[in-house]
Amino acid sequence: MSWYSWFRYKKLKHNGKLYLIIRKIHSDSRPIIPNWKEHLNCDLVLRGSDNYFYFLEEVMDVEYVEI
Repeated sequence: MSWYSWFRYKKLKHNGKLYLIIRKIHSDSRPIIPNWKEHLNCDLVLRGSDNYFYFLEEVMDVEYVEI
């Protein structure tokens, strides 16, 4: 994950972990989930109550510098 990813993508907290929403695709378009997951290099795919598939990348560790 690059440094600008934190500002570029929306975030989602799921089961106590923080994820970046890399892409969301409506279920009506019938996406081939394993292919999209591999193409986007995502860690997790969730289906929301709004009928979208959320392709997520886990935020492993936040690096910060104390001032």
